Amino acid sequence: MYEKYVFPPASISGINIYSSNKISVNDYAEQNWFHGLLNRRVACSRLLNDGSFLVANDEDEPAKFFIFVKWSGQCHEIEIKYNTVTEKYGLGSIEFSNVADLISYYKDNQLPVGDKLGAILFVPVSLPQNSNIKSTLNSSLTNKSENKDCGILNENQVDNNSNDYLIMNMEHLNSPKCISSSPVCCKLQRQQMRHPPMHDKPLKYQNKCLNKSLGHLNTIYCNPTTFTRSTLSLPTTRFDAFPKNSTFQCLTNMCHGFINYDLALAFLNFIDVAKPLDEEAFGAVSRVILSAGVDAVAGCLAYETTSILVLNWLSKPGTVNTLPRDGYSLLLWPAANGFRRDLFNRDRFLSLFVTSSIVTLKNGDSKAALLALWVNVVKKLIEYHKDYYTANALVNGICADQIMNQNHLWEKAFPSDDDPDVIDQLKAQLLEHCVQETKFSEASSGCLSTVYQCVPNIAPLVKDLYRLQPPDVDVGGLPPAPLMQKLSLTKDIYRRRVFGGGSDILWVQQRWPELQSVQIPDELQSIFRIEKILLLLLGPIDINQNDILEDCYKKLAEILTLFGNA
Repeated sequence: MYEKYVFPPASISGINIYSSNKISVNDYAEQNWFHGLLNRRVACSRLLNDGSFLVANDEDEPAKFFIFVKWSGQCHEIEIKYNTVTEKYGLGSIEFSNVADLISYYKDNQLPVGDKLGAILFVPVSLPQNSNIKSTLNSSLTNKSENKDCGILNENQVDNNSNDYLIMNMEHLNSPKCISSSPVCCKLQRQQMRHPPMHDKPLKYQNKCLNKSLGHLNTIYCNPTTFTRSTLSLPTTRFDAFPKNSTFQCLTNMCHGFINYDLALAFLNFIDVAKPLDEEAFGAVSRVILSAGVDAVAGCLAYETTSILVLNWLSKPGTVNTLPRDGYSLLLWPAANGFRRDLFNRDRFLSLFVTSSIVTLKNGDSKAALLALWVNVVKKLIEYHKDYYTANALVNGICADQIMNQNHLWEKAFPSDDDPDVIDQLKAQLLEHCVQETKFSEASSGCLSTVYQCVPNIAPLVKDLYRLQPPDVDVGGLPPAPLMQKLSLTKDIYRRRVFGGGSDILWVQQRWPELQSVQIPDELQSIFRIEKILLLLLGPIDINQNDILEDCYKKLAEILTLFGNA
């Protein structure tokens, strides 16, 4: 039987209702997400090393509460607003009488903490050992009416210029009067979690800052005004129109600007100057891939897909990290780092990389050998690794017109004198694996036969999640029906049957030890390592305007059309 999500039986108008148990102030101080007085530097340091969020009082403004949340590998600080009229706290239009219920609401319902920041409160940062929370609890932590007898002073009782009004007499915390009764809270159904009515209708999720750990990042395909100086190690170069009278110059622009990244300088510091990625660099990458062979390349790509899916939540020896128990949670957890969008973008840019790796080579034998290798890698990913997600990205790159129309190249890559139709059959098989958005459900349903080890292509689902616009959201704030169908199907695909009373097993957990033992050449690891694959295959596309993002894809595709059948 498939495991089902269990909600409390009581519901009102489709919204599940639950009542929290009474929490004492002392118990609240021990909440695993609350860290007391904390400066931004320490908060970000804790956040980037462990968990996805924490709540603290800022040392400079101890009366205010801030949520520090991890998003796209960066630390973001979000102030919990206090409404002086309603005397409640909130991040948007919905408000709560205390911070505890606010955090519980956003965490339990897995709601983004802002319209422009899609981060979700998943795993709280654990408090360091031998670290005591400073006595910073104020009236926002519990209901105000019950705080007077607990030694908590409000601003009217102390000098506003002093921080003493935040200090509690901890001896009074065990008093029966220090019991806080949490109000009844609404727990949304899962089909309401992305765009609830109280959140207003977000324009779009935006991620304004690039991950600084991505190294030397520079491009001619994105408008440089979308980047800030603090997010790039090198200045950007504006994309120039193609010269009308120079085909060679067009090809040179393509090679220099595809990623504009030098693999040889992948491990250098930000201050080092990187040269553009040119034809020679593409040739070097192709030679590494060819020398590594089909098994190593397929294993490396599957390893990267698995790494991106599970991020840092895989349990390590001696730790008690909790893994997601089903694929639906596995799909949502990467939202804390912005990787759902990266999964979709990786699919598109991996396709462009495969196309470019073939068409940019000058040697005909090398082109044919690389084409044959990519086709065999696709077969290996499908038949052995069951990684349909990465396989689909490779197929989309192989099936580009610049490659499919080169009949001589295919004949050289797959010589067959006995059956002249073998190439057409091979092309037809490849096209069958191109999962288009219109047949996503049918293609994903085919994975159910191997549900115990399948990683479906979720790019269309990711696209819908991140491109959901207000006109597509109905009056109640629910996602459109097609998205809900994909979510439901994805949950079924990722579900794992329980055999013999055992626990659910995820594909990534089964494959992780084996993939880690795969012997992969160091050069190939440097190319397909997680951050390097983001550099080399995704490119600098984590920008805050979808129209510019689409323009980036169009320009890349336009450049590839310059390569003819020769």
